[in-house]
Amino acid sequence: MPQISRLFTWILAILILWGTTLPGVIVSGIYQGLVDAVKAFLRQALCLTGPLLEDNTGLSFDVLGHFLLFFLLSLSALNGYSNRRAVGLAIVLLAMGTELIQSWIPDRTTSAFDFMLDLSGLSLASFIQLCSGLTGRLSGCNAPVTCRRES
Repeated sequence: MPQISRLFTWILAILILWGTTLPGVIVSGIYQGLVDAVKAFLRQALCLTGPLLEDNTGLSFDVLGHFLLFFLLSLSALNGYSNRRAVGLAIVLLAMGTELIQSWIPDRTTSAFDFMLDLSGLSLASFIQLCSGLTGRLSGCNAPVTCRRES
């Protein structure tokens, strides 16, 4: 399982870096396409309606994207690598780096809010890892991930 988590971590990190270097016009088009696809899915498959799915609302894939990408990246990295501090530092540096890179990309800007969203994803993933480790230890298992109960 760590090998899959490591592979997923590197794929996500590369996709984040690649997406950071795209001009703002292209990113806006990708975001809008994804938002439209999610809205269409919710309307068709789940028969959902309401203000969230109206065309004039600002379902911000940018906000959701920053949080979810860094949450998934952090969760997979924390599962794939044992040095938690190094993983956390690497992800913080990646988040800072992606925001700084954007200052040189056409139609892109550096945003402290985006950086905070990235850190929020890292924080939630760290909290989940911490809680899963504590529950494993509290139930009497030495290794929370490979916990087996003896009969």
